[in-house]
Amino acid sequence: MMMTTGRAASWGVAPFRAVACALVVAAALPMAESKAPLMWPLPIHEGCTSSFGEFRSTHLHMGVDMRTHQEEGWPVFAAGNGRISRLRREPVGYGRVLYLDLDDGRTVVYGHLCRYSRALGLEQRLQEACAAKNSSFPGDIYVSPPASVKRGDIVAYSGQLGIGAPHLHFEVRQGDDACDPFTEGLELPKGMEAPVISGVAFVPRDASGEVDGSFRPACVAAVAAGPGRYRLSRPVTLSGAVDLMLSARDHLGIPDNSTGLSKVSALLDGTRFFSMDLGCISFARSPYFRA
Repeated sequence: MMMTTGRAASWGVAPFRAVACALVVAAALPMAESKAPLMWPLPIHEGCTSSFGEFRSTHLHMGVDMRTHQEEGWPVFAAGNGRISRLRREPVGYGRVLYLDLDDGRTVVYGHLCRYSRALGLEQRLQEACAAKNSSFPGDIYVSPPASVKRGDIVAYSGQLGIGAPHLHFEVRQGDDACDPFTEGLELPKGMEAPVISGVAFVPRDASGEVDGSFRPACVAAVAAGPGRYRLSRPVTLSGAVDLMLSARDHLGIPDNSTGLSKVSALLDGTRFFSMDLGCISFARSPYFRA
């Protein structure tokens, strides 16, 4: 059996009806697609603490979280040429949000900001909306006419409003999809390595499933079999319906900060029996993810 992984959720599940003697796993770094490059939106480039598609208690993470040294006030840059069409201020969630419609049709979303650009008149628009609604949280503020910006212009400053410690939440949207920024032209952090695979859990799905002649689940460690390649530490005999759960981790430029993966595929005798690709996640199918 062969498994290949890019950056994907820490657990993949698939039915398995066969006998397995060994498992070989190959891991690979993500490859950016040929999209117009996006500028890193901060003056510091020290990796991300959370990845795209990570599972949260109520939703999937629809962007990446960029490290800001636990500090507020870092300038936030336009990732490309476009127009700022919307602002949002809410007590939780993303806190202060900015929506930048790029000239190529994509939308970049910045969350947890502490202040908008005064030079672009954005902070003043928020203050006016707060006064008009007599609230510190006026919700959506549509910028009309939109504020035109060039790649590298300062549009806001990083903060911690909403949920979490200081960091910058960064999303790329294409129509009704949220897409992994690193496959949308954002430069990968330095120090990237292949994902690490810890092992595989074999879990009988129903009364027909057995693992090593038992109805009990079994967790089997993975051991290195070469650069980016793994095998099971021991043979496993399966019969009936058995689910496989992959335990793996990655990082985005911060080795001691584990993140999820976004792509996993599993092959048996050269035939793929499971795949998962979180490169884009549809808001249309999961409308409660939209903010």
